[in-house]
Order: sequence, then C-alpha cells, then structure tokens
Amino acid sequence: MVDIWGDIPFSEANKLDADNNGYPKFDKSEDIYPALFKMLSSGIADLTNTTATNKVIPSGDDVIYAGNKAKWLRAAKTLKLKLLNQVRLVQDVSGQVNIPSDSLIQSGEDFEFVYHSKSTPDERNPGFLDYEAGQRGDYMSPWFYEILKGYNPEIFTGIVDPRIPYYFYNQLKKTQDPREGNPTEYRDGGFVSIVFGSISKNRDHATDGSMTVHGVYPVGGRYDDGGGAKVTGNHGTGAAPYRFITYADRLYIQAELANVGLIADNNYFKTALAASFKQVDHVVTLVNPAAALTAQAAPPTMWVPTAVAPVPPAAATTGWKVIDYIAKVTALYDAASTVKKLEYIMTEKWISQFGCNADTWTDNRRTGFPIVFNPLNPAQAPGGELISPYDGFVIPVTLINPVPWTVVWPTIELSLNPNSPAQKDPGTFKVFYDKH
Repeated sequence: MVDIWGDIPFSEANKLDADNNGYPKFDKSEDIYPALFKMLSSGIADLTNTTATNKVIPSGDDVIYAGNKAKWLRAAKTLKLKLLNQVRLVQDVSGQVNIPSDSLIQSGEDFEFVYHSKSTPDERNPGFLDYEAGQRGDYMSPWFYEILKGYNPEIFTGIVDPRIPYYFYNQLKKTQDPREGNPTEYRDGGFVSIVFGSISKNRDHATDGSMTVHGVYPVGGRYDDGGGAKVTGNHGTGAAPYRFITYADRLYIQAELANVGLIADNNYFKTALAASFKQVDHVVTLVNPAAALTAQAAPPTMWVPTAVAPVPPAAATTGWKVIDYIAKVTALYDAASTVKKLEYIMTEKWISQFGCNADTWTDNRRTGFPIVFNPLNPAQAPGGELISPYDGFVIPVTLINPVPWTVVWPTIELSLNPNSPAQKDPGTFKVFYDKH
C-alpha cells in the first residue's frame, strides 16, 4: 500500500475497538517502512522461538506453504531483502543485505497464492475472467510486446523471446484479413491491441473477438499455437497462481544488489534467467493438469537444462530457443556497463513478473528501469505519434497527463475521514525512496 499510495493510515489504523478511533491520521511513507522491518523481525523471531508453549502448526489451512515453517522463514527473509533493496538509494543497507542465499526462497518454493479451476464457487485467477467477459478491456501493452519481439532499438534488439506464446493469446491468425470485424489500432500479425495514452480514431472500437488476451502464463488462459480463435471460459482453466515473490525475483534482487556492489556476485543474473523460464513451466503444470484445456493440447515445456547447451536436436524446439535466448542476453549483459546491466536486470525481472507487476512500477520509479512507454517521451512517440507495424496506421497519443508517481487516494476516504490530507497531485507526490 505504501508502494502504491505513499502516505496511508498506519499507526492509528484498525484501532476502532481499542481506542474508539474511527479517523486515523495518514502516516508518512518514510515512517511506515521502519515499522514494517520491525514487524518482519518480530515474525522471524516467532518462527524461530523454541521455548513457546501451546504451539499450533497449521497445515491445510495454510494456503501458501501448508505449515512448512522453514519455507515461511525463507519467505520472510526474502521479503525483508526485497524491502531493503527498495530503500537502498536513501539509506545504508550494506550491513543488512548480505543474507546467505540458503536462507532465502529456493527453487520450487515460490511465495505465491495458487488459484484453481473451479468456477462455482469461483476459485480461478481473477485475470482469467476476461475470457468470459462480454466486453474485454484488458489490452496487452504493444511496448512490452515489441521488447519481447526484438523490435525495440534500445534493448534486446533482434532477440525474440520464446515466452511470447505463453504470455499472449492472439484471437486472430497472422494471415487473417485485418478488415474482419471492427477497425483495429495496433496490429502485428495476429497481435491486436491499443497503445497506452492513445487518442486515435480506432481506439474505442469494440475488438472483443480480435484483441490479444492474456495467455496461459499470467492468468491460466490459452497457449498461442497460432490457430486463432475467439476465447471463452472453456479455453483455459484459470488456475495460474498470483506470484508474490518467486525464486527468480529473489535472484534478480540479488543481481541488482551485486551490480551496485552491495553483495558479491554469484552469477545471479544468468541463474535468474533460467529460473524465469522454469517458472513458466511451473505455472503451465498448475494450469493444465491432465489435458484440462478444451480443444487444445498441453503447452510444450520450455525445457531449461542445467548443463552446457548441447547441439540442438532441432532448431525449432522450444527448449533450444530458450538456450539461445539466455546465451544472447547473457552475452549482452557481460559486455555492458554497470548502468546498462541494471537496465537488463530490471527489464528481465519485469518480463518474468508479467501479470504480477506491482514491483515493476516500484522498480521503475526508484531506478528509472525498466524503461516503460511514456507518451510524453519524444523518443518513444516522435511528434506525439506511433505507427502500427502491420498497416502503417498512425496512432496519436495524449501529451497532457504525466505518468503518476503514486495513485490518488480514494475520494471516499478523504470525504469520510476528517484527518485525511487534501488530495495529492500524483504527478509530483512520491514515495520516500523514489529518487529517480
């Protein structure tokens, strides 16, 4: 909540019964973070308390780790490392971030909430509900898509990310006539979307049956096999987890800390890359057990070998594409400056976190990376325009509103709480660690 809103009610929150305080004050973001560290330390102490009596160990009612205390300890320490990393630009954390890797989240124990495929009661990933919606409005980012396709001239140019068919499902075939249905704005083959900040004449046309939707990885939807089909609730299971902190996230955090000299490097970036691809396989396993998808075979494994890459049995296999991608990105990283390495780390972390991107916004605000699309950036939208790669359609973008530093406070909170501040200007109001 601090990362999203900045100042929030904290020290006086939830004290209606004890103190009859229905109007909590708003605490400063810089005052809340130290309290969070104390709470984490207290929780860690509780988990390591060997003298407590009447201990009750949860099992089935613990929906994260099923009562595994060791995993909870590693998750708590990883969360602490994450928060320390987020404040590293405004305070000295050098003595606190050297946490042994074996004390942190390990491979196969991501801190995540696992959704299921039942629809009554609904236990599916909320993002999957867009598959059943009569009107769809969750557009995929063309900027993000172009980075994965290797179109971006500044980063990963010419390197195609093999995660694309796991991340996006195109309801149109690549060769399908673009004039079918309503006019579209941004199209590249089967990929159809609208641009952030667009004010084009085609922006508001209904494209429910042609727009690209989330795929199997982020929401438990459909793997893109190129067949093209209008999706329904039968084209997936919705059993993709919400990923709070993954093993890959932990490695990217350590890669960032190593890059700025706060910890020793242990090949964290390359290990994180491999973990990101293995993470896709993990999600696919949860989403598609025993051919649970309708009218579609199980997505292929990404196959991330731990040994040196062998001679590929067939260059077209998904596994070889992964090996090739990791090799190319690692080569760029090894040859890069410290600043460029930070951009590579943050961009790959962003790609890995697709569908659970709250931390990406935090990373962008505090470091400037990953670089995301900003309509006000003339290098990204020359003359306030973009060009669709498929048909040359000109897409004008708004040049009025700046990208916000924080989310505005809810109006109902400000109107009902006399101790709340005046509404902020989100274009200038920052969280205390945002120094970019």
